[in-house]
This record gives sequence, structure tokens and C-alpha cells, in this order.
Amino acid sequence: MKHLLFVVLVLSTFIADGQEKDLNYYLTEYKYPVKHGAAFFDIVDSSMQGKSKQQIYQAIQATVADLFKNSKNVVRIDDVQEAHLMGKGVSKINYKYMTTSLQALMHFTFDIRAKDGKYRIQLSDISFQEEYRGEYDMAQAAEKKGIGPKVLLEARKECDQIIEMIQSGIAKNIKNSSDF
Repeated sequence: MKHLLFVVLVLSTFIADGQEKDLNYYLTEYKYPVKHGAAFFDIVDSSMQGKSKQQIYQAIQATVADLFKNSKNVVRIDDVQEAHLMGKGVSKINYKYMTTSLQALMHFTFDIRAKDGKYRIQLSDISFQEEYRGEYDMAQAAEKKGIGPKVLLEARKECDQIIEMIQSGIAKNIKNSSDF
């Protein structure tokens, strides 16, 4: 009887969440940058000293064309004069829940602006879409027991990778343009 009671107590700890955790807990736990209560990635790269706004902007355009299959469907704002490119992107997130491998689509908005010698990358409006759970934003992900934290953790890793890919693409395209 003692063994049965022990097994039931151990299993109940796996099933029940010990405490409720809100979005702020997960944003802090996974070190999400926050602006106005929402995840907001804002990276300024000043390593382009000596490069003009237009040179950097052309590298940004080439990078977006390289990273997205159909950049014309992705880009919403392409302002050459202001050196401003904004669009919507989608990335796949793979995660495990218990013994099952699952996949979600992470939707995000990217906003890239160039100035002489530097550029800014911003990722915002992050939301998720799954076949069985439908669409949900970050706050709703935090409310999904068990699954939500795993999605938020993988989304954080994916956002970091997206920013790194954009930065390395811009650096590569700047280098290639100055090789001519």
C-alpha cells in the first residue's frame, strides 16, 4: 500500500503544475527582451564604419532575398530612400513534449533600417501556429501547461538564430559588394 501511495504521489507531481507561471516569468526565464509587455528583439550593429546607408541597404536587400524563398511575398515595406525594409517571416520550431516530437510555425515581423555605418534589426509580433492547437501568441503559449514553456524556449533560440543569419548575411553581402 505504501508503494502504491508513493507511486501515485510521484506521478501526480508530473501531471500537476506546482505553481502558475505567467508570460513575464517565461520572458524573464528565457531572457526575452521586452518592450511594452511583448517580446521585442532590437539589435544595432555599428560594425559597418565607412559604409554608406545605401551600401548597407543593398546588402540588407540581398540578405532578405537569400534568407526567404520568395522575398517579394515576405517584404511589406521596401523604402530605398529611407533604407527601410520591413516584412513578415515564418520559421519552423521543433520541440519535444514528453516522448512526442512536435512542430510549430513561428510567425514574426522583421524591421531592418540602415544608416551610414550601422543598421538595426528588430523582430516583433511573435506568434505561433500548430496543426492541433491552432494559432496563439506568446501570452497564450505561456498559459499552455507543459507545452508552452517548450515552445517559448525554442522560439527564443530561433529568434537568436534568425538575427545571427541576418547579421552574417549582411556582413557577407557587404564584403561581396566591396570585392568588385
